[in-house]
Amino acid sequence: MFIFWALFRNAVDPMSYMKWLLAVILVVIIGGLVYYILLPPISRGGLIGEYLCVVKDEQCEIGNTLEFRPNGELYYTSGKYTYTGEYTVAGKYEIEGDKITLIIETFGTKAVYRGKIGKNEIILENGCIFKKPRKSIDGKINRGDIIEVVAQTVDVFKQPNGEVKGTVHAGEIGTVTGGPEYAGGLTWWFVIFPQSAGWVAETNGGVLIKEKIDNRFPNKPSNLEPPNGTTGVSLTPTLRASPFSDPDGDSHLKTMWVILVEKDKKLVWNSGWRTYDLTSTKVPSGILQPNTEYEWCVLYMDTSGTSSRSNWTTFTTGSGK
Repeated sequence: MFIFWALFRNAVDPMSYMKWLLAVILVVIIGGLVYYILLPPISRGGLIGEYLCVVKDEQCEIGNTLEFRPNGELYYTSGKYTYTGEYTVAGKYEIEGDKITLIIETFGTKAVYRGKIGKNEIILENGCIFKKPRKSIDGKINRGDIIEVVAQTVDVFKQPNGEVKGTVHAGEIGTVTGGPEYAGGLTWWFVIFPQSAGWVAETNGGVLIKEKIDNRFPNKPSNLEPPNGTTGVSLTPTLRASPFSDPDGDSHLKTMWVILVEKDKKLVWNSGWRTYDLTSTKVPSGILQPNTEYEWCVLYMDTSGTSSRSNWTTFTTGSGK
């Protein structure tokens, strides 16, 4: 209404009309910039990528990772950058404004966490905070960076320039959660590696650690056998999935097979991460019951430690006779 009023009021004055038009355009541009800078990332096309736990609670340790993927798919990883284990759980997330709900499905059980999205961070109601790891433009290390060891070996210390507690090797990935500290003429950072955690010197006659190069997820596998909806299936069927492929050329490291009762989503079999039976496996006897509908999925992990899960498909067992 304001614009129409301005046009009518100044219809006889073309120069004034142009000034009003330029003012409106300027306001729209400034408003767009403010929207882009101040509002959370989800307002700019999606909450995609990794967010690292920097403040823990009883459910989450520092270094754990939330991996947000398109279409609301969520992965919670406790073993990718920490020494707490090797375990990836699939779930989903829902966004409403700056509010976020995380629904993590742990093989038949469901945990729901709610929080708020900030600029490059997620603050959950339970006090846990996840931040988006920074990618250093100038090559310098910062807290929250994901780094890679480039020296042959690097000592990990209990305190900066103190007692050595372990050694990490070239190619190992860690997460910077503390520092910098300065001791012995060196800069020190607290880093969590898969098998150790402690203080590491940034330089010692050369660069020892650098920022991790981004890794893409392996391509999503597909359930092939039994075909979706098959009935009369054996009580010890062979599950078969599509061949492994990865956009980075990584190799197939491990596979996990999971079967749930379709009716109540109760877990009946989880193979755990395996380095064998990578694309097919035989379900052990005593797991499945006659005349029951089940759903199953498979997870593929690449040699960089990232994994992708297939869609759930169903089959129904026969009488078993």
